[in-house]
Amino acid sequence: MEELAQRLGILQHFQFLGELPSGKAVREQLDQATLFLMPSRTARMPREMVEAMPRALPGIGTRVGGIPELLHEKEARV
Repeated sequence: MEELAQRLGILQHFQFLGELPSGKAVREQLDQATLFLMPSRTARMPREMVEAMPRALPGIGTRVGGIPELLHEKEARV
């Protein structure tokens, strides 16, 4: 994703944090975020997305595993 953002010339608009310790560190980052992106090929029920949703973050995810159950197509804008 970082390489793609670099190629598209939009890297300066994103933060790629890598793995965070669970709990407070994750909540703090979610509270500062403006968008939640879940690019996955195998997610079952992505806990990360479930944690982002109560914070009213707009979410984008791939159509795999449990992600479509969380992000309804009728709300999607393509």
